[in-house]
Amino acid sequence: LLTPYVPDKNISVSGEMIKLIDTYLSSSNILILSGMPGIGKDYLINAYINSTNRFDEISRYSIPVNHSDHPTFLEQELKDMPFQFYEKQENAISILQEKTEHTLLVIRKELLDKEDYRFLVNTFLNYNIRIIIITSSVTPTNYLDVLQTYYLTSLDTVTLKSILTAKCDTNTPDSFPLATDNEFKSLFKIVDNNIFVLSLLNKIIRTQPDKLTKVALLDESSWIWTST
Repeated sequence: LLTPYVPDKNISVSGEMIKLIDTYLSSSNILILSGMPGIGKDYLINAYINSTNRFDEISRYSIPVNHSDHPTFLEQELKDMPFQFYEKQENAISILQEKTEHTLLVIRKELLDKEDYRFLVNTFLNYNIRIIIITSSVTPTNYLDVLQTYYLTSLDTVTLKSILTAKCDTNTPDSFPLATDNEFKSLFKIVDNNIFVLSLLNKIIRTQPDKLTKVALLDESSWIWTST
């Protein structure tokens, strides 16, 4: 479903990562952001959008994971993409090609096929519209020279800490189990910097602060956790 972007004002990421994305989109109209699930790709893009006034029109398009034996190709998905903002239904690809550099389309597709990369290069490269693809795929080497790609291994410690402590009163010692940067770093290492786990911990700490103690959080043997 194509939806307008609604900003989350609670999201923030360090300036360096924001500058990096802005630099990519200044030199190329397509950015592929890849990385393992849960690493913070969506969070990073949300934070970038919140920080920029570059775009007048921002939309998202999420392509569901295909569990069948037949691959879902990006070309067909975009051709069928509904444009509820237009009176006349046209080929969505033609509409996108006419957009200016002040339009951003964020597409989430968990796995990109080689055909998807070919389609992006042949259909959108060097047009004005800015496109960010969020995926878990690694870009094939033969496309690295023509497509801006960034493989996210982890958000920085400051950002991870802000996710975990959001809406928690960290100025009150009893309100949050962890206090020092080293304690936060130890926890992030245990959960492989997984943003989903940190968000869940944030909710538990805010709603049931007695459930999690510093000892429990930092004791790796108390965790039943795997990144695979």
